[in-house]
Amino acid sequence: RRFAKLSDSQWKELTIVGSLRIRPVTFRSGTSAIDENGQEQIKEIVSSISHYPNFRIMVKGHSGMRGDPAANRELSRVRAEAVKRYFEVNYGMDPNRIRVMAAGSDEPLSRKSDESEREYENRLKRVEVMLLTGK
Repeated sequence: RRFAKLSDSQWKELTIVGSLRIRPVTFRSGTSAIDENGQEQIKEIVSSISHYPNFRIMVKGHSGMRGDPAANRELSRVRAEAVKRYFEVNYGMDPNRIRVMAAGSDEPLSRKSDESEREYENRLKRVEVMLLTGK
């Protein structure tokens, strides 16, 4: 299906109706390369998305808490762009269907009580995929 191009204000009017946060695409520290594990995660996401062909998609990048916030935001943007590009190239998704957002380290996850610092930091570096629709 083809989607009309939306302006920034039109994208902002859309509502998140579902999230595939249970399957975030994770990355190694400081990289935006999608490894085999990330490819498998994306394959599962695409399988889920296929049940909702009329929904738009938000690809939101996150980073760890360490380092410069501006650099973290840029890295999270590059990661989200890599996932969007993977959707387009490998699954033929319409680029007008997908919006990229960069959260950087501004939206950290809650730390689990039994989680080590290293496990927590690794979980922060991710890209989430959400489904959007009009109001």
